[in-house]
Amino acid sequence: MNLSAKIHDRWEASAALHAALPVSRFFTGRIPQDTANPCARLYLPGSVSGKRSDKAAERTVQVRFIHWVDEDAFGTGQTIQGLIENAFDNYDVALDDSTLVNLRHDNSFHVQDEGATSKEFQFVTQFTATVQKDRTL
Repeated sequence: MNLSAKIHDRWEASAALHAALPVSRFFTGRIPQDTANPCARLYLPGSVSGKRSDKAAERTVQVRFIHWVDEDAFGTGQTIQGLIENAFDNYDVALDDSTLVNLRHDNSFHVQDEGATSKEFQFVTQFTATVQKDRTL
């Protein structure tokens, strides 16, 4: 499995996180228009840096969880953010062709979106992933 699929599996395996925000409302990519809050999106903007040795290639990848709650559910948003931090900080797992060596929590914040039709809170939880792939000669 790739990193995105493993993250979805981890979300579903975390009983508390899955109870607060079901994995059926956690998406990679575009969120369907009629999805109710709370809902979440996984954003993987790409590699930040990389290095190589004679034994392995290592890359650093940003991993961002973004979730939304209605304006009257701010406490729920904070709870979900804490559950994401707990479920994924220091997470490591084997991937198809590499290994997620460590997922390290970097930053968490929230903002209120005051759109024309709704006021909701957006919570952002950011991690740095270190992915290592053994080199073959």
